[in-house]
Amino acid sequence: MNPKKLQPYLPFIVFAAVIFIAVFTLEKINGRFWLNDFRVYYSAAQALINHQQVYGTPFGLDTGFYKYSPFVAILFVPYTFFSFETAAVIHFTILCAATILTIILLGRLMNRYFAPVKVKTENALMSFGLLCILLHLVRELHLGNINMLLLLLSTAGILFSLQSKNILSGICVGLAVIIKPYLLVLVLPFIASGKWRTLASIILTVIFSLLLPMLFFGFAENILLHTEWVDSMRMHGSYLSSNNTFQSLLQYYFGMQTGIRFTYFLIAIICTGYFFIFTFLRSKQELPGQFFFVSGFFCLLSIVPNIVITDTEHFLLSLPLIMILLRYVIERKNLWVTAALIVVLFFYEGNSTDLLGKSISARFAEMGLLGISNLIIIASVLMLCLNRVNNSTRNRQA
Repeated sequence: MNPKKLQPYLPFIVFAAVIFIAVFTLEKINGRFWLNDFRVYYSAAQALINHQQVYGTPFGLDTGFYKYSPFVAILFVPYTFFSFETAAVIHFTILCAATILTIILLGRLMNRYFAPVKVKTENALMSFGLLCILLHLVRELHLGNINMLLLLLSTAGILFSLQSKNILSGICVGLAVIIKPYLLVLVLPFIASGKWRTLASIILTVIFSLLLPMLFFGFAENILLHTEWVDSMRMHGSYLSSNNTFQSLLQYYFGMQTGIRFTYFLIAIICTGYFFIFTFLRSKQELPGQFFFVSGFFCLLSIVPNIVITDTEHFLLSLPLIMILLRYVIERKNLWVTAALIVVLFFYEGNSTDLLGKSISARFAEMGLLGISNLIIIASVLMLCLNRVNNSTRNRQA
C-alpha cells in the first residue's frame, strides 16, 4: 500500500503501535517472550534445509508438531539466517504490522462497499475493532502464530477480486489455502460469482506450492514430505481438543455423539446453505455494493474454527464480521442493538483468568461460549445481509 494512503489512518496506527509496544515490553519483562508456535516453524525450517525429520517430531513443547506444508516451511527458511531470539523479534514485528495493515484494509473495504463514514470515525472504529480482538491477539503474539497473516492474505484476496485484479486475488487466496487447507471453503464465493480467472489463479498457486519443494529436494523427497504432511494433519485432532466446535457444543448441550462423518456432513450443509442464500439474493436481483460477496466470504472464513479443532486465537478470523457489525451499530445508533453487541463481544473475548478468575474462566471455556458467540456474530451478519436486501427491494417497489 502507498504510504500516502496510510496517512489518514495515522491516529489508529499510533494507537495500535502503542499497544503492541506495551505487549512486547510486558512479555520481555515477565520473561514470557516465548513464541512457541513460531519456534515450531523456525525449527521445522531448520530441519528441512538440514534434511532432517520435519513431521512427527515435536519442536519445543510436547504438542509442538509441525503440521503445515513443505512450501510453508520454505517460506520460514529466511528466519533461520538469524538466531531464534532475533528471528522471534522480527516475526513479532511482522505480525504487528500485518495486524495494522489488515485492519486498515478492512476499514477501506467497509468504507467503499458498505456505509461510508468520516475518517475520524473510521479511525475510532478501527481502534475499537482492535480492542475487540485484543485478548485473542495477545495470545496470538505470545505464541507467534500466523492467523493474522492468513487474515491479511484473505482480505487482500477479496480486495483484489473487487478491483478485478484476478491473478493477485488468486495468489493471495491460494497462499491462504496452502497454509491452512481447510480454507478451501473460501473458493465458494468465487464459484458462485463465476470469477473463473481468480479460481484458475488459486488452483495454479496451490499447484506451484506443491511442486516448488521438488526443485530443492527432488521428486521422491517431495512426495515423502507431502505424504508426511497429510499424515500430520490427520493426527492433529488426536492431541488437541476444542469446546467451541459444532461437535463439542452438540455433545455438551444435547449429549449427541458425533464422528468425522458429521464434520463432512456439516461442511456439505454450510456449502449448500451458502449457495442457497446466494441464489436467493440473485433471484431478488439485489446484491447491493457487493455486500453479500464480501460478507459471505468473511462468514465462511469465520465459521472455520467452529468446524475444525483448533486453538482459540483462530477466532481472530472473525475480525471482519466484527468490523461490519461495529459499522452497523454506528449507522443505526440503537441502544438495544449496541447493548446486544457488547454482550456478544464479551462472550467472544472476555474469557480471561485475570477478569473472571480461574474457576469461572474454566467454566466459560467448558460451555463453549466463545464458539456460541462466534456463531451469533456470523448469524447477525447474515441477517444483516437479508435485511438490507429486503429494505432495498421495498424501496425499489415504492
